[in-house]
Amino acid sequence: MQSVIPILEQFSQAFYSDDFQSLFILDDEIQSILKKSPNVFGLINSHQEYRKYHEDALFYEESLVHIFSSEWDLVSESNDIKVESHYSGADFYTKASVLIESNIMKTLAVLNEVDLLPSWIHALSQVQVLAAPAKFKKLMKYQFWFPWPLTSRECLLEFCAYPVAEKQGMLIVMRTPYEKYLNFELPPENLETIRMSVTIGCLFIQYISQDVTKVSILVQANANLISNTLLPEWLLNFGKKQIMYFVMDSLRATVLAFEGSEYENRVRDKDDFYSFLRTVLIKDAAID
Repeated sequence: MQSVIPILEQFSQAFYSDDFQSLFILDDEIQSILKKSPNVFGLINSHQEYRKYHEDALFYEESLVHIFSSEWDLVSESNDIKVESHYSGADFYTKASVLIESNIMKTLAVLNEVDLLPSWIHALSQVQVLAAPAKFKKLMKYQFWFPWPLTSRECLLEFCAYPVAEKQGMLIVMRTPYEKYLNFELPPENLETIRMSVTIGCLFIQYISQDVTKVSILVQANANLISNTLLPEWLLNFGKKQIMYFVMDSLRATVLAFEGSEYENRVRDKDDFYSFLRTVLIKDAAID
């Protein structure tokens, strides 16, 4: 049992430093120890970071399956933006993708500077980072402005980003936590606000060439929109699909206006973070 403890400690360090290659290697070592000594299962399973890593891995795999599924129904395609949807059982999924004539670093910078999101996602009124235990891990609170009868909505989302070397991209998995987020307690609900939830969602940012990036967003949401409203489900689903188009169009416009913008200032001022991101793209996502 003692032999696995130092490895779990190393795993925690790699988890919070976003050292992806070490995580893969250490995970293999831990699984090997578990096969030889099944009695350490309880110790391994009680390790918070290891358990969270494997929980994230399940959502990572599920997200990639959905993103690259061939079962999508085309909703619209224009201006290099494609919106698709499909049902899986009772679950409704929406996916939108856009081609942006800009490099992947600029695109990731726009997505990373979360306090600036309301400047291009106009339904957002406020964004708060509640916890950031690692560079690529965050717990966030979004507050939304919608016209009647959908006013006063909020959503808690946890994010984790992982490289996808075989697709030359970064996958950002997002979902609503229902209990704690690692060591962080979730804030209580505001009785005057309806809290939306996202069962699973993701952003996939893919390198196409030095000057072209593809961004896809997928959401399977239980948005709590139907309750306390007069809107039928089909109309709400239609609205979700249309919103996706406008979000992607606004994202592209923001990335294309990068030069001379606040985003360019942020990249310069946060050199440690963006240098680390460049290293991850080269070393872990196979992007030269």
